[in-house]
Amino acid sequence: NDTYDQNFMQNTILPDSKFIKPHGEGTWEIENEDFFTYFKKYIGEWKYGKLDGKGKMIFSDGDVYEGEWKDNELNGEGKMIYSNGDVYEGDWKNDYVHGKGKFTYANGNVYDGLWENSEYNGTGEFTYGDKYKYIGNFKDHEFNGYGELIYKNKNKGYYKGFWKNDLKHGFGENEYINGTIYKGEWKNGERSGKGKL
Repeated sequence: NDTYDQNFMQNTILPDSKFIKPHGEGTWEIENEDFFTYFKKYIGEWKYGKLDGKGKMIFSDGDVYEGEWKDNELNGEGKMIYSNGDVYEGDWKNDYVHGKGKFTYANGNVYDGLWENSEYNGTGEFTYGDKYKYIGNFKDHEFNGYGELIYKNKNKGYYKGFWKNDLKHGFGENEYINGTIYKGEWKNGERSGKGKL
């Protein structure tokens, strides 16, 4: 439960330092951000001079992370509250959102599912405010593979089928606002090929 000042930390966290490195629980607070422009205050566990274990970091831009660390990086489970109002809670790997987690945007949109290198990758559920919900597969932050898009207002229809880069692509079933249903092939967001209306 020690507190480390800026001058001590400048020497101890460097890999080639000959000084004793913090180990256990402690608080690191930066008063002058000229040297450390990214971090402001850390409260938590250390291992031989590195952030390792559970801890809370207040970043200089106002973001706040509380969770697990390893080798000075966000690793494990943790929650990040961003200064713009966004909130992420879930898995991290080497400072990237990676694994399973829920991201709630300040504008009300929500993604809950699998991540890879801070991108939606795998199965997940994306809710676009009060407009629609998509449940299915993602690749590189886009609808890819099979997925179902259902509008919150049931009178506005749905689409159940395959996607490519956020566009309907492959076989799918689409219900239009007037109740008409099309089952068939799609290409780049348009009906193309065999189908029945």
